[in-house]
Amino acid sequence: MTAWCNRPLDAVYPVIFVDAIMAPFLMAGVVPLVRPFSFTGAPYGLRSDAARRPGTVDLLAADALGVVESFVLQDALPVLDSWTPGRLADRAEANFALPVEERGHPEFSHAAGWRVVNDSGSPVEPAREAAELLRARAAEDLAGWYESLVSSFQEGGRPRALEFLEEQRHAGLTRMKVW
Repeated sequence: MTAWCNRPLDAVYPVIFVDAIMAPFLMAGVVPLVRPFSFTGAPYGLRSDAARRPGTVDLLAADALGVVESFVLQDALPVLDSWTPGRLADRAEANFALPVEERGHPEFSHAAGWRVVNDSGSPVEPAREAAELLRARAAEDLAGWYESLVSSFQEGGRPRALEFLEEQRHAGLTRMKVW
């Protein structure tokens, strides 16, 4: 895990966790910090059952640390290393380019933040579409996040939008007590 621990936490946050609520397996992945921060799962990564590892881990068992360590070092790190910020941004833009009815997962919403981080265009259109979709799904707080990103960009351009993303990243990581 040292490869990820020594990286600066800039646009992605690596996670390794046991998901006992949603399903009984280990998960490792990256969470883009260009969207509303949550720790409900990692949208890009690997589950232990996909890596042919045990479906469950008894954290009180003598070999628990070895099982987790093996999953992280042998299976997860190569996958996490493949999810670079550039790859994530490209996927978000490709998803955003699709017609709305073909998008599926709301990955397109990440395009707004990646555009700010990479200085690759205005975040306004993908952020407004994300807010509209989230509002339709009764996720008012998440819709508000994207509206705040738009307001920040319109008030002060990219520098203010980057400041907004940094503030949100700091708040999210602080809530997780990793900052």
